[in-house]
Amino acid sequence: MSNFRISSSGIVALTLTLAIGCSGGSSDSGPKPLAAGSHTLSVEIQPVTGATVPVSGLDLTLVLPPGVTIATQGSGSSEIAAADLTAGSAVPGATKVVAGSYRSGPQQVRLGLTAGPSAVWSGEALRLTFFAPANQIMATDFQALNTSPVALTAVGVDTITHSSVIITKQVQIILKVTN
Repeated sequence: MSNFRISSSGIVALTLTLAIGCSGGSSDSGPKPLAAGSHTLSVEIQPVTGATVPVSGLDLTLVLPPGVTIATQGSGSSEIAAADLTAGSAVPGATKVVAGSYRSGPQQVRLGLTAGPSAVWSGEALRLTFFAPANQIMATDFQALNTSPVALTAVGVDTITHSSVIITKQVQIILKVTN
């Protein structure tokens, strides 16, 4: 599993850092290419010091490595197939909406989540299934493509004023790629 940490430095700017752990058993501890087939990109939310309200909405745009593909609703559609984009395990209850779009030209996905107030504080918010070609995509490719500013907006509900507030600077986004 490869972990990527995205910290917001503004409303729509992100910095991505890569943390790769040793999988053990091999003297070659360098990054390995992803095997051909389906993989999952998990988007996790973590509050930063000073966070004041839980995340209840997320709008995130990521760049994908060349060759990575995402299933869409049909020919000519950019809407990600419903089965391939789901709410993560940290999003409780039935009040949640997940949507996403995939643009193959610029290799970008835009992912969105809306949940009930106080529904998401930390943990897995979204799961996206993608297809990687054999031995062409490295975990470091995700990091290299997402070091430039990427769009992120996080929204929460202030429980005192009962109003939506932008809390982008109060969250970290962690990306995990698994088989």
